[in-house]
Amino acid sequence: MRLHANARLSVKGRELLVDRIQNAGWSLAAAAEAAGVSDRTVRKWLARYRLAGREGLLDRSSAPCLVANRTDERRVGVIAALRRLRMTGALGSWRSSSPRAMYPQRNEKRGPHVSKRSEGNKLTTLQELLQAW
Repeated sequence: MRLHANARLSVKGRELLVDRIQNAGWSLAAAAEAAGVSDRTVRKWLARYRLAGREGLLDRSSAPCLVANRTDERRVGVIAALRRLRMTGALGSWRSSSPRAMYPQRNEKRGPHVSKRSEGNKLTTLQELLQAW
């Protein structure tokens, strides 16, 4: 993982911090001051090291493991199919509606509609997609 721009300690810095406390006998406050971080940060890295060893000092992803309000897979499939047909207005969304699939509450106020410029074969396909939805 990449180290973010505001990180005070790299992985090597974290290892040095833990080494100073466990092997050199430094106090938490002294190690924190030498590293330029808070006591709380020192306790966090020390606890992670004691729990997982060197692996605990590596950066972790901040992405959530679970997204509670994820868009239903069927709905994403319908939106993708409509985009391929260039009928993005059928779900009340805009042309660039890929991100809109993640925010369905914005489109609930608008009912499904069919563009007047729709061709017959596209209209049939649209009706099939909406029925599947």
